[in-house]
Amino acid sequence: MARFVIGLAALVGACLLYACASVPALTRPARSDTAEPPRDIRLGVAEMVIQNVERDVAPEEVVTALQRIVSEARLCLSWPSLWIEGDERRTVYLVRFDLMERDWGEEVAADSRVRMQEFVEMGLLSVRARPDIGPGAMVFALTREGARVISGSLRSRLAFCLPPERQVVEITNLEWGVFECGSLRVDFTHIASAWPSWARTEAGRRRAAQVWAEVGVRTPGRVTLGRQWFQPNRLPAGLEINGELRSVCYDEERQRVVGGDLDLAPATSDGEEDLVGVVQVN
Repeated sequence: MARFVIGLAALVGACLLYACASVPALTRPARSDTAEPPRDIRLGVAEMVIQNVERDVAPEEVVTALQRIVSEARLCLSWPSLWIEGDERRTVYLVRFDLMERDWGEEVAADSRVRMQEFVEMGLLSVRARPDIGPGAMVFALTREGARVISGSLRSRLAFCLPPERQVVEITNLEWGVFECGSLRVDFTHIASAWPSWARTEAGRRRAAQVWAEVGVRTPGRVTLGRQWFQPNRLPAGLEINGELRSVCYDEERQRVVGGDLDLAPATSDGEEDLVGVVQVN
């Protein structure tokens, strides 16, 4: 396919100089004029329809949707295996490293202690020793920032899900077809002019570097788009425009949306088990 550069010359120029905070810094465009609700939506016989993207879709709409999807994505760093005691409050966790050493081995306990300390250095947790409970007892508490980005539960797996804070630079290829998560596959590059706000420490920057290139270096990405329509009186909370371009993977068997396929081209994570990866928020 031909190389397709974002059709906003001044805006792209600013991004190439790493001076723009976000590609859709302009007024958010509405749908393309060529987009019309599908018949099942107009007749009210379907609550939601994923429509093929028209071939003459406005470039501005594509890049705005792309930046929104990238901005909404989250890099999730999971907690290590821990021996946690207490009442399972969501903000304070009593960890028994001494019992982990006894039953799980010194190496497991040491690795988990290092990972939790990284979260402390990143400003996501505070820590306090509790020698009155045990020689390896530590109380970890969520900071305000940690409470804002915590995800999961003790019954599944806890993780800190952090915004990538990256900007789309250029669309390098468009491909129309039949794909699992839409009808328009978009290849693009993205960049960061600075480390993410949560990467204030060496530990945080090391995590960011596991996934993306250095600051100021373009990284390739890919996503598939479809046009998602809802009944006008049943728009999901927070959705401003019906018929937006979104990455929507639909499970026909379960008849439900199961996510998107955004790929920000993560680098090799060297087998780090606590790096969950980049997830798309729908």
